[in-house]
Amino acid sequence: MPANPRHFATHEAGHAVIQWFVGWESELKKIQMRLVEGGATDAIMHVIPPEVQTLSAARSRLLVLYAGSVASNTRFSTNWSDFHKDWNLALTVTASYLKLHNLEWCPSDGWSVKNREANAILQDTWIKADEIVNHSTLVTTIDAVATLLFDAQPDGKGLCVIYGPEVTDTCERLFGPELRHNNQWSHWLNGL
Repeated sequence: MPANPRHFATHEAGHAVIQWFVGWESELKKIQMRLVEGGATDAIMHVIPPEVQTLSAARSRLLVLYAGSVASNTRFSTNWSDFHKDWNLALTVTASYLKLHNLEWCPSDGWSVKNREANAILQDTWIKADEIVNHSTLVTTIDAVATLLFDAQPDGKGLCVIYGPEVTDTCERLFGPELRHNNQWSHWLNGL
């Protein structure tokens, strides 16, 4: 069933802006969504680096994964159905960082896992994602990038695309590169 295109645009903008925020803008090639009659059917962001050898990398990767749902659900109050894919990727990232074979998740457990160390990382990052994504300057930046994607002219197949440099330019213009490197979350992001 098609969904609200603004919801999709905001979700992908949340991922993209936070990918810039954690310093992985060189990996951000594009964000896109496909429009169909009655809404949008999917949205895609270029995959971020999979390496999660350090706590800093794990937190950054989880933050990017969580950012889409935090951004879209704060604005659209949905049922979190768009979070399932991101949550499964978050489990993979956390298992990789902790050198676990996998992390089992039972939907009846809510958004948590039984492994205490893994759950602590997942929950702590969720709290930080909510703080960071809802920071007033980042809200403005995410909304601006979402508007760029929403306003992009679809091609013949209904695909709307904005490219990484346009996202980066918007982020630097609205948020500023200095604040990105020196803010109240810098120590946490660095694994301290």
